[in-house]
Amino acid sequence: MPYSKKAKYEHHRKRPPGKFIQTSFRNVPVSHVPHRKKYPTGTRAIVGKLKATKKSATQSILIPKRHNR
Repeated sequence: MPYSKKAKYEHHRKRPPGKFIQTSFRNVPVSHVPHRKKYPTGTRAIVGKLKATKKSATQSILIPKRHNR
C-alpha cells in the first residue's frame, strides 16, 4: 500500500480491521504489547478489541521511517 513520502511511519498490518470493534482502536507505544523486543525505539502499535472474543489484540505496527531495515 503506497504512503505519502511525508509519512512518519511505515505500517505493518497484523490482522484485518474488519475483525475488530470499530470504536475500540487505540494507538499505544509498542512497549505496552507482548512482542515489544522485536521492534526499534519509537515504534507504535494499533490495538483494538476483537469482535469475536472482546479481548484486546494488535491490529498493526507502526515503525518510524528512520528505523526501517
